[in-house]
Amino acid sequence: MKKELCIIIGSGGLAKEVYSLISNIKRYKVLGFISREKKNKLIIDNIRVLGDEKFLIKNFKNLNLIIAIGDKKKKKTNLQKTFK
Repeated sequence: MKKELCIIIGSGGLAKEVYSLISNIKRYKVLGFISREKKNKLIIDNIRVLGDEKFLIKNFKNLNLIIAIGDKKKKKTNLQKTFK
C-alpha cells in the first residue's frame, strides 16, 4: 500500500504527539513540519522543519496537511496567513 504524503503544521509538543500517532498508523509518510520559529531544526525521528508557510505554498500542492498547533491564537494567525 502506497503511503499518502503529509506535512504537519506546527513544531511544538502537539506536533510531536500528532507525528507519533500518525507514525503508528502507517498510512501516511510525514515529509516534515512547517514552522516560522524553528526553521531547518530537527524535530523528531530525523524529520525536520522544512520552512514556514510561504515555503509550504511555494513548494507543495495537493498534499495532506495536518494542523498541530495547540495555542488558539497562534493557530488562527497561522491559518489566516497561510490561506488568505
